[in-house]
Amino acid sequence: MTIELESGRGANELAGTGDYRDTKIGIGKYLSQGLYVKYKQGLSISSARQIEVEYRISNLFLIRSEVIRYFEKAIQGNSPRTSDEINVDLKLRWEF
Repeated sequence: MTIELESGRGANELAGTGDYRDTKIGIGKYLSQGLYVKYKQGLSISSARQIEVEYRISNLFLIRSEVIRYFEKAIQGNSPRTSDEINVDLKLRWEF
């Protein structure tokens, strides 16, 4: 099991006004030797949530997929909406 803490990097950080809500906490676990799953959430309730799945095909190649769910603020009486971003990567990993 892995636990990670990631500080946000954005325009606020460059201006020196970083916010704790930009910080993300991630929890991951290897379900088998080649399959890794991770959930990542910001400290703010309205921050994006990420689910990552990584599968090692061989010692050199792995497939990584990520789903990011964004929450849009409600506008005068409307319910909040969500939108998803889906990424799929084929990676070459060279260990030395």
